[in-house]
Amino acid sequence: MSEKRRKKKLNKGRVIRNIVITVVILGLITVGIIFLRKMISDKYATDSTAELISVQAQSGSISTTVYGSGRLADDDVETVKIPDSVEIDEVRVSVGDTVTEGDVLATVDSKSVISAMSVVQSEIDAMDAKLEEAGDDEIESQVKAPVSGRVKEIYVAEGDGVTTVMSDKNALMVISADGYMAVDLSGSSLAEGDEVTVKTSDGTEYTGSVKYVSGQNATVIFSDEGPKADEKVSVVKDSDEVGSGNCYINSPVTVVSYGGTVEELKVAEEDSVKSGATLLTLTDTEYTINYETILKERKKLEASLSELLEIYKKGAVCATVSGSVRSIPSDSEESSSSKSGQSKSETTEESTFKLSPDKTMTVSVSVDETDILSLEIGQEADVAVSSLGEDTYKGTITAISKSGSSSNGSTQYTADIQIEKQEKMMEGMSAEASIKIKSVDDTIYVAKDALNETSSSAYVYTSYNEETGELGGVTEVTIGISNNNYVEIVDGLKAGDTIYYKEKQTTKNSNGRNRDFSGMPSFGGGDSGMPSFGDGNMPSFGGGSGMPSMPGGSSSSSGKER
Repeated sequence: MSEKRRKKKLNKGRVIRNIVITVVILGLITVGIIFLRKMISDKYATDSTAELISVQAQSGSISTTVYGSGRLADDDVETVKIPDSVEIDEVRVSVGDTVTEGDVLATVDSKSVISAMSVVQSEIDAMDAKLEEAGDDEIESQVKAPVSGRVKEIYVAEGDGVTTVMSDKNALMVISADGYMAVDLSGSSLAEGDEVTVKTSDGTEYTGSVKYVSGQNATVIFSDEGPKADEKVSVVKDSDEVGSGNCYINSPVTVVSYGGTVEELKVAEEDSVKSGATLLTLTDTEYTINYETILKERKKLEASLSELLEIYKKGAVCATVSGSVRSIPSDSEESSSSKSGQSKSETTEESTFKLSPDKTMTVSVSVDETDILSLEIGQEADVAVSSLGEDTYKGTITAISKSGSSSNGSTQYTADIQIEKQEKMMEGMSAEASIKIKSVDDTIYVAKDALNETSSSAYVYTSYNEETGELGGVTEVTIGISNNNYVEIVDGLKAGDTIYYKEKQTTKNSNGRNRDFSGMPSFGGGDSGMPSFGDGNMPSFGGGSGMPSMPGGSSSSSGKER
């Protein structure tokens, strides 16, 4: 009996112990669920107080706009260079000064100007000697046939400049040297030596032969008397057409020259010529390319001498345009913005004044690859300069880059927009440009935030239940163009229809950045944001109805999660 009582006490103690363990575990599970619910709710739940917004579908115009930003730069900046060896006595202007064409920019040392003129005159004298030598290098006044043959193509006419024709055609004439035209055929069953008939577009027939065969490709030759180069011909064998193609000169020889003017043509197309026969005559043959090159160099020296004479006469370098001074000569780091009274110094590579006419400015804006093809030269744009207030200025696209730069998987291109320069506009100021690329009139549009999209459709809510706080009346719509604020509704709504949506809410993530959770999927399980486990039961842990096995083989029927 005592043994039975002892066992009974042990069993009773085990049951009590199991109950205590179960209570502790259930307590821990409850605390864990509360903590997990709070954590998930804090992290993912949207603000239940989000403002309900109702709007009506509007009728009117909507446009799509491309935006870009950049910095202002002056256009048509004029560079006034101090001639080599000319020394500055005094710079009379400062950066930012306004000047009128003809105003003195700097006074110069007269002796240095005379010295520079002497150097330029010596160079002109040397050029004159070279011109005299080059004048003896006359081109042959007759262009002759390099081979015997038939003249098939003539590119020049009387009065044409030889250099111009040569740069365009690389030849003056083309002669057929062997008496044959040729045509290539593909997919034929011809064999080398086969005789064929070649028909031209006007019906003329020529006897031809197969000169060469490679696989199913064949080359047929026939008389060059008559057919034009690149004329389409057909090839017939045993009354069956075996192919067609554009014919060409089988053995072409080009006639070339390098200068002069065509005085008279001595031949016509289709003429037969002998080697050495005169094809055309030339005039102006003394002006060879070498002569013209030297003459151009001499003209540059003449311009330099005239400039020096003007500087010597005025004793100064003067403004070539009216506008503002962008930079002045410098021989030190500080002098780019120095004041008047600069000491005398020999000029360097930086011996230039830069003058801006102050008429137009350009802003080069970066445009994404998805939008660049929508832009075109001449298109209007609105440009805002934040430093000058909220006003916008009308501009025009003057250039669009053909090459872009890649960054973070996207390619950016540059578009140049020119605007009229306004008072207080300065080079380097930040500017924002907007370019309207699409516009639709008399259409229906709604606020972009009211639109909901899936992978295959778009819809809006057209009703709201005040008791449940739920949006309803799902209406599928077809959308058109959109911008930052509105989207076009092509089908599904009419003007005046009311649409409901909730204001988008944001919260901070662990990095402190805003996250938009207005589109978070519902987890079920009430407002807490806690994921639903289906029918409300917790997942099974083994050992029965969902409760982990207790020591001694007992289990609890509780559905709580540990």
